[in-house]
Amino acid sequence: MLAVVSYLGIAAAGTQPDVDSLLDGVREIAPGDENSSLCVFGERAFPVVDGWSEDGGTEPLIAAARLGKGRMVISGNTAYLEQSAFGDLDTPRLVKNVVRWAAGGKASPRLGVYGIEGLAWNLRALGFDARDIKLDERADCDVVLLLARNLKAGDVGPLSDYVSGGGGLVAGTVGHMVIHRAPGIDLATEFPGNRLIAPAGIVWAPGRLSATSPHGFRAEPRPELSSAAAALAAFEASERRERILSFSEVDQIHSTLARAIEYVPFDDTLLLPRLETALGPFRARAIPSAAIPIAPDDMPWRLVIRLDLARLRHTPPEQVRPHPAAAEFPGSVPGGAPRVTAQAPVATSGGRWGWIGTGLYAPPGEPITVRLPAALADKGLAIVIGAHTDTLWHLPIWKRMPQIVNWTAIRGAETRAANAFGGPIYILVPKDAGAGDFVATIAGGVAAPRFVYGKTGLGEWRSSLRHLPAPWAEIESSKVILTVPSALVRELDDPAALMEVWDRLSDLVTEFAGVPRERGRPERLVPDVQMRVDAVQHSGYPIVMQLAKAMSLVSRDELLKGRIEQTTFNKGVWGFSHEMAHNVQNPLWLFEGALEPTAELSTIYVYEKFYGIPVASNPHSSKEARAAEMARYDFAHPDYERWNDRWLGTTTYVQMQQAFGWDAFKRVLAEYLKLPESEWPQSDQEKRDQWMVRFSRQVGRNLGPFFQAWGIPTTEAARKSIADLPVWIPEDLPVPKGGGAGPR
Repeated sequence: MLAVVSYLGIAAAGTQPDVDSLLDGVREIAPGDENSSLCVFGERAFPVVDGWSEDGGTEPLIAAARLGKGRMVISGNTAYLEQSAFGDLDTPRLVKNVVRWAAGGKASPRLGVYGIEGLAWNLRALGFDARDIKLDERADCDVVLLLARNLKAGDVGPLSDYVSGGGGLVAGTVGHMVIHRAPGIDLATEFPGNRLIAPAGIVWAPGRLSATSPHGFRAEPRPELSSAAAALAAFEASERRERILSFSEVDQIHSTLARAIEYVPFDDTLLLPRLETALGPFRARAIPSAAIPIAPDDMPWRLVIRLDLARLRHTPPEQVRPHPAAAEFPGSVPGGAPRVTAQAPVATSGGRWGWIGTGLYAPPGEPITVRLPAALADKGLAIVIGAHTDTLWHLPIWKRMPQIVNWTAIRGAETRAANAFGGPIYILVPKDAGAGDFVATIAGGVAAPRFVYGKTGLGEWRSSLRHLPAPWAEIESSKVILTVPSALVRELDDPAALMEVWDRLSDLVTEFAGVPRERGRPERLVPDVQMRVDAVQHSGYPIVMQLAKAMSLVSRDELLKGRIEQTTFNKGVWGFSHEMAHNVQNPLWLFEGALEPTAELSTIYVYEKFYGIPVASNPHSSKEARAAEMARYDFAHPDYERWNDRWLGTTTYVQMQQAFGWDAFKRVLAEYLKLPESEWPQSDQEKRDQWMVRFSRQVGRNLGPFFQAWGIPTTEAARKSIADLPVWIPEDLPVPKGGGAGPR
C-alpha cells in the first residue's frame, strides 16, 4: 500500500476525518468469495479500503461519498452485507462505523434492509434498529442497505432523490459478476447500480482484487492515489512543479487514471474534462510508430492514447475524424482515391461464416453506409473495419495504437460505421446464423486489391485489380485468406498459383488433424507492425505475424523452396504451418505440455508430405536431434514439469511416429472427432489416460512404460487396461527395456 502524504484535491476537501471515522478500530476485514474493484473519481468521493489489483497497483474495494445532503458507502463485494463474512475479524466494527457514518453520525439510526436475507437480524444483534423493507418504505429510514444487483432501472431516480435529500445508502455488488450475468453490458452506463452512484463519483468496475493481508484486507495505511481525482490532482501538482512524485507514485497514478478512463461513464463531467485539459499539452506527440514507439515511462502520452480510444468508442460515425496515427499504421488512403458505392456478394449458404471480405476499404475517419436485407437485422451480423485485431494495452511499448479495429452491430437494414484508423471492410457472419446468400451495398469505401481463387480472372487482376488504391489487399481461397500491404501485390502476376500452394499446405494440416479440408471459416493470415505477444507469429483468427514476414505470404517461390535449413520457426513455412496446426487442435486430446509438441509434429508431417523431407532427415526430428534432446532430460528422475518443453515433448511424439507411422496418429486423432459427449475426457488426467490407451490399442502395443519413462502421469487403472499388450519402449530411449522409472 502507498503511504499517505499531503496532497492537493481530496485531502483539501476534508475527507480524512471521514476515513478516520469509518475505520475507527478497524485494522483488518474479511474478504468475500469474489472481490471487485471500484473506480473513485468524484471530488466528494474517497477510497476507504484498497485491494491489490491485477496489475500490481491498488484499487478501492470500499469507498464513500457525499451526494447532495446524503452519504453513501459502496463495497466491491457483498461479504459485509451477507452472512459469509459478517462476523469475521474487524468486519462487525466496520459495519457499525459504516452505518453510523452513512446516517450522518446519528447514534441510533433507523436502518432499512432491502433484499438481503439475515442482515436485519445481524444489525439488530449489533444494537441497531433494523428491519426488512421494500424500497418504497425508504422514507422512514435513515440508511438503506442493499445489494446493487437487485436494482432495476426504475429504482435509480427515487433512490437518488432519497440520498440527495439527506438519506444514507450502503450498497455492495461484484462488478465482474454483473458482467458475467449480463454479457455485453456497458457496466458504467447500463448497470442501474452505477447509474445510481456515478453522480457521486464512484462506479463499480470489473477489476478483480486480491487480499492485502494474510486473512483479508488491511485497513491501513489509508489509500490515496487509488482515487482518480487524487491521482489527477497529484499529476497536476507535479506538472506545476509543486510536487515531486516517486516512481511508485507515477506507476500508481498511471494505473489509476488509465482505469478511470476505461471505467468512468463516457459522459462524465466530474473527472474527464479536467483530465482532457491536463493532458492537452501532450496530445501532439501521442502518435506511436515503429520508429518512435510509446515507452513504458511515457505516462501522459499513454493516457492521451487511452482517452482518445475511449472517446472513439462512444463517438457517432458521423463525428469520427481521422486519427493522426492512422498514417503510421495501417496507412493512409492515397489522395484523390475515389469513394465508391459497390455491391458485395456475401455467400454463406454453404456454411461459410466469420469475416466475409467485400473488396472495399474504409478511409480513416470517414463514415461508410452498409445496406443489407432487413431480415438479417436480428442475425448477429456486424461490420468490421480493420484486419489487425491484436490489442496492445498490456505491452510496455506501443509501436502502433493499441486498438485499431472497429466492430459495429447490424441492427437494421442500414448501418453507419467508421474507424478513425481505417481498414478493410468485412461483414461478420456468426456461425450458424442462417443468413444464406445476400448482397451488401456499401457506400463510402475505397476499392482494394482483392483476388478470389476460382472466381477472379487473371486478366482482370493484372490489368486493374492489383492496382486499386487501398493500402491493404487480400488474396483468398476457400481455405486460406492473406491480408497484406497492397504494395506487395502490385507485381504479383499469378495469385492463383500462389493459392494452390497455400491450399495444399492447408490440406496437409487438416489431413493430419483429421478435420475436413473445406471448413466454414477459412484461415486468415495477417502481418502486423506489433503483435500482442513477443513472438514471430501466433495462432488465432486471424493468425498474426511480424510485418517483416509479409513478403513470405505472397512469395510462391519462397513457399516452395523447402530447404532443410528453413525448418526453423523463423524461416520458410514452418511457422505458418505451426500456427495453422494450433487452430485445428482438438481440446479433447490436448493436455498440458502437448500444445506445442503436437503443433510441431503436424509441421514435421507437412514438411515430409509437401517438401519430401523425411522425419529422419528433418533437423527437428532426426535421430541426432532426438538424442540431443534426450541428453537434456534426467530419465533417472523423470519430471512432468521438465517434460513440459516444446522439443522434449516433440521428441516423445516423434519416437511414437518413427515406430508406428503417421497413419496411427491420424487414426487416433480421427477417433476423437467421433466420440460421443459421454466419453469426452473432463480433466488433464483423463486426457493423458485416454491418449495412452487409445494409441496403445491402435498400434497393439503397451505404451504405459513409455509414458512413465518420460514422466507423463497416467493412472494405474489406465495402465492396467492395456497390460494385455506387449510392452513397447523405443531402442533409443535411455531406460531399461523392461519398464521405466517414474510415477505410477
